Amino acid sequence: MRNHVAALLSAVSVVASAVLFHAGAAEVSYTGIVRYSNASVVSFDAAGRLVYVAPTGRVAQGSVYGQDGRMVRAGTLLVRRDTEIPLGNVKLAEAKLEEAQAVLAEKEIAFTRDKDLYEKNAVSQKDFLASQLAFDTARIAVRRAELDLEQAREVLADCSIYAPFDGVVDEVFQSTGASADVATPILKLSAPNPALIEVELPQTLTRQLDLTDQVLVYPVGESEPVSGWFDNGTISSKWIEVYVANPLVPVGTLTEDEQKLPRIENISQVYYAPAKTDSTPWWIVSSALLTGSDGKNFVWKVESDGARPPFRRQVTLRRVEVEALDLEIQVGGYWLKGIAPNPALVAGDLLAASVPPGCADGDRAVYQARRYRFRPGETVRVKIKGEFTSAPEAEESR
Repeated sequence: MRNHVAALLSAVSVVASAVLFHAGAAEVSYTGIVRYSNASVVSFDAAGRLVYVAPTGRVAQGSVYGQDGRMVRAGTLLVRRDTEIPLGNVKLAEAKLEEAQAVLAEKEIAFTRDKDLYEKNAVSQKDFLASQLAFDTARIAVRRAELDLEQAREVLADCSIYAPFDGVVDEVFQSTGASADVATPILKLSAPNPALIEVELPQTLTRQLDLTDQVLVYPVGESEPVSGWFDNGTISSKWIEVYVANPLVPVGTLTEDEQKLPRIENISQVYYAPAKTDSTPWWIVSSALLTGSDGKNFVWKVESDGARPPFRRQVTLRRVEVEALDLEIQVGGYWLKGIAPNPALVAGDLLAASVPPGCADGDRAVYQARRYRFRPGETVRVKIKGEFTSAPEAEESR
């Protein structure tokens, strides 16, 4: 991994301009590359048909685990495979446990009776021992049935994979309906916050760094830096890994009047794919299909002075009731839901998926996208301030 990172960074011109102060104080500036701070490729340890795969861009909340490693609270569902057979095995195991418990209850009554009779010399020792053996065997059968049920439930639980950490679905390799073999990569979950900045440094500097040094990272296009942090474990001989908070920040500037309007940030289109089914439904992203308090499905249609797409930030929201169909398709990295054709919609209409609560049909809103402050692959300036006993190399290109 380190060699791979070094190879990537060696292709970038790394310029270090050092402004040295007297008495060992120094302020040095270097170039860093933004990376995800964590990433995980999701796969199953058993083969099966996929019935759900989270779409690209899905923001996931991580699970919470106890000290024993068991999941205390499940995070966002990422992948699920067909549960028909595992669910049937659970029901079968439950039935076998009930049967074993019934046999145990019967054998316990018989054993209690024979024990009392044996103590009164009313039955032979042979009959008593046979009754005791039958009782012990029934207890073992119950324990075996309990373990079988526990194992069946674990297999059923393993049919669903939940996000192990907060992140976003970065890549999807398999779609719903596909058969995934053991260890087949299905999707990749990446953590954009905090962001990881990889900074290549001269060896004379990495030898002197510790946690008392200040690290400042300058986002692309911004003049104000963001404080970063690192630990001694991430200091290599040739680079450091700096972490910075990476919140979502608004794109563009709203006017004073626009700031008073409800804000929407996710907009998608109505799609038409006649070759997919005989019923020729419309297709929309799953996040645009909403359900009202009355149980009816609807979408928020976006209008901007009658123009499509809305080139102006201020838009009008139209609440359109739709009939959701039990149909889904995957187009590229997007997961689409089928809806019945609706006279209020045409292909290319724009839909809002992040409308604030309380909005009504005909309300005005303003569109403003949000982006992560640091995006993977960006090149950023990193400034390090500290007390250095020897001067870092002033300038170096690789």
